[in-house]
Amino acid sequence: MQTKLSFFTRFATAVTAIASIAGCQSASTNSGQAAPMDAKTTEFMYSTYRATNCDVLATTLSQTQSSSTYAAMIWQVMEEKNCGAESSAAQSQDVKDSKGRLGVSLQKSEITLKLAQAIGMTTPHGVLINGTGKGGAAEAAGLKALDVILAADDSAYDNTEALQAYIGTLSVGHPLKLKLWRNRAEQTLVVTLGSVATPANVAEGAPGYCYVSAPSGTPGVLSWRSYIFPVSVSSPADLQQRGKEVGAQFRSYLIQNVSSAHVGETSVGICNAGLGNVASIWKADVSSTQSPKYQAWGGETVDLAWKP
Repeated sequence: MQTKLSFFTRFATAVTAIASIAGCQSASTNSGQAAPMDAKTTEFMYSTYRATNCDVLATTLSQTQSSSTYAAMIWQVMEEKNCGAESSAAQSQDVKDSKGRLGVSLQKSEITLKLAQAIGMTTPHGVLINGTGKGGAAEAAGLKALDVILAADDSAYDNTEALQAYIGTLSVGHPLKLKLWRNRAEQTLVVTLGSVATPANVAEGAPGYCYVSAPSGTPGVLSWRSYIFPVSVSSPADLQQRGKEVGAQFRSYLIQNVSSAHVGETSVGICNAGLGNVASIWKADVSSTQSPKYQAWGGETVDLAWKP
């Protein structure tokens, strides 16, 4: 099971700059190809790949166009990390892997009291699912972002790495019994593990890309943010309209799954024809919400691998 999401699913904008970003929605006129990466973006991508283990790098490479800049970066980092075995496996389309995959991305940090209260828990426990991979076991079983795994095969887990380590011992076809927290109640679900890992990147060459930010203007109230996802439009006017649509859809999803006290009034979709453009904005957003000033103010942001 994938232990990290790659660069392509980890970008966002500065919350304080949302108003100025609205202009970015209609600023691009390119044909939908990813914009050339500037030095800062390139450096950030390299550092992200270097912090990723060989198994995830190999999976990412197998899902990336071989002629792309990203593939070249991954190859270089894999050589630096001496990922020889994984590198060879990534080149083969016929490699069979008996390792069971749940096909989810999990929040690395533990659930905070604020997040627990937002999803109806009295005390923080479990591991938050922040998204599922297309075509994986989790999607087939109906798991979704904001579900919390409380126990797997009757063993409780509050730590993401421990849960991942256990699932990593299981084989394809294993009937994984999960105790979940969903919609303010416990549920039990059996997921048959598959062979499809969580996608490690956003496909290149889409007409456009978006992510959604639902900031809080009140300390102590959660802010929410989606990862980047592709959209089927590329003109400035269509991207601006799509931004409004996905913003409304994201807020509606939150209202269905989270206490209304932790859903703000605003949810804004930031869209552009260039993946590199949206990625740079996403990075700035992440940086702003990780700053000591934001945290001292009482801010907390939850990232979800949500898409419409």
